[in-house]
Amino acid sequence: MRPLGSRNPLVVGFVGTALLVVTLLAVVVLPRVPTFSSDRSYSANFAQAAGLSSGDEVRVAGIPEGTVTGVHLDRDVIRVDFTLPKGVHVVSETTASIEVATLLGTKYVELTPTGPGELSTSAPIPVSRTKVPFDLADVTNGLSTTVGGLDIPTLRAALRTVSTTFAHTPKATRDLLRGISGISKVLVSRQSQLRELLASSRDVTATLVSQRHTLDALFTDADAVLATLHRRRTIIHSLLVDASSLGSQLTRLVNHNAATLGPLIERLNVVTTLLHKDDHVLGRAIDLLAPASRGLTNATGDGPYIDINLPYLLVPDNLLCGFSLAPDCR
Repeated sequence: MRPLGSRNPLVVGFVGTALLVVTLLAVVVLPRVPTFSSDRSYSANFAQAAGLSSGDEVRVAGIPEGTVTGVHLDRDVIRVDFTLPKGVHVVSETTASIEVATLLGTKYVELTPTGPGELSTSAPIPVSRTKVPFDLADVTNGLSTTVGGLDIPTLRAALRTVSTTFAHTPKATRDLLRGISGISKVLVSRQSQLRELLASSRDVTATLVSQRHTLDALFTDADAVLATLHRRRTIIHSLLVDASSLGSQLTRLVNHNAATLGPLIERLNVVTTLLHKDDHVLGRAIDLLAPASRGLTNATGDGPYIDINLPYLLVPDNLLCGFSLAPDCR
């Protein structure tokens, strides 16, 4: 075979690119082909989506098994597509429901297997065998619309008529009607505030729904931190006990040796003062110690004896220089 460097680079680049494209297609496309995929695709029709989205869980008898792959409008129903592993047996009369996973509105599809046979992959589960959950946002919106559509003057007049009609009833009944009248007055006086409250609650609900994934992650991280603290509780408790014991022992040591520690600290203060006073002298001594120690090392480093250089040992250097006894001395 010829070396790769001797071949036409255009041909080599074209063949390499073609092989890369074929490999990517095989990796991406083949798992989606039913023959090669390890999952089976199913679908179910619901009356409404109820906040379900792609990527949510599909549980079979409470066990997470599959994933929602799509939520689409199919004429007058919502078609939810999902996949399940081939090893999961789903029978023909299986029912499906959209359930609430968390208080923040995360949803999942719950499958309840029932009946004989195998669930068809081509025909969706009909609406008659599916159900959707209670939706707090819809109830809030409906309450806001209902309250906003009330005819407050008519309601107040009706309550006043009832109160007049039952004026001669027992005191308990009159008190009850008086309370109802007071409620109507409060509703009339606080109508704008109630509208604002309901609108704010709707905004808060929408915000929580849009941020449910972030809040789920926050709660999950908080659970992990609490679990770690719970696992390390024994170690932290032992550390606190040891720290408390060390503090008690140090306190007893100081109290027991107070008579000795006092004079010792005073002497240390005196020594520190002297060292600070003679700091420049000590620094100069340290500077001169280096050449002196080097000269001593040179004099004693040749053997078990000391080298002596005369007359420099006996006559000071300045005298030798002054009387010109030392050559080349300045």
